[in-house]
Amino acid sequence: MENALLHGIRKSKRRSGSIRIEAARDGEDIVLTVSDDGSGMEAEQAARLLKEPQPQTRSDGTGSSYGLYNVNERIRLFAGEDYGLSIVSAPDEGTTVQIRLKATEAALGGGKE
Repeated sequence: MENALLHGIRKSKRRSGSIRIEAARDGEDIVLTVSDDGSGMEAEQAARLLKEPQPQTRSDGTGSSYGLYNVNERIRLFAGEDYGLSIVSAPDEGTTVQIRLKATEAALGGGKE
């Protein structure tokens, strides 16, 4: 959600917009979706975010991080190649990031108390 605000809404021409967050169960998976109607980006740039580490300035203006790439790699290492992030975006139309995770009893509040 931070990326949607900092990179989507704040960088849009109108500097305002909306962010939508959804969560759904898809069989044995949990799918989280964050969408904004901000500045968006070219499809090639969106694909690079998940394939190459992208140093970026933190929201407080200091240091750098590897953001979406790092999160995607961690999910895939933990859950497998079918899991992780996907990005759909277009300039001036906004961005949607979908996160697919394995549903586990612990994640769903089940298991031992």
